[in-house]
Amino acid sequence: MKFHVEPVSKKTVVPPHPIEGAMPAEGGADWIADQYTLRLILDGVIRRTDQDDTDAAAQDTAARRRAAPATSPAPGKAQEA
Repeated sequence: MKFHVEPVSKKTVVPPHPIEGAMPAEGGADWIADQYTLRLILDGVIRRTDQDDTDAAAQDTAARRRAAPATSPAPGKAQEA
């Protein structure tokens, strides 16, 4: 799956995608929806441009969940089997 992304501002330096290549100087590009692209979105480097606000909020939430480190139980707490 691909979606259109663009830098969040004209001054933002976007690193090239390992598969899709560099972002054009003007406008955006169609990049695949992989971990690299989603991480740049989560970090605020790029944004999706072909979606409505509801989809953007859902995507941001999903990306945060995927990027969050796994939590372990507090020391001394018994784990249920």
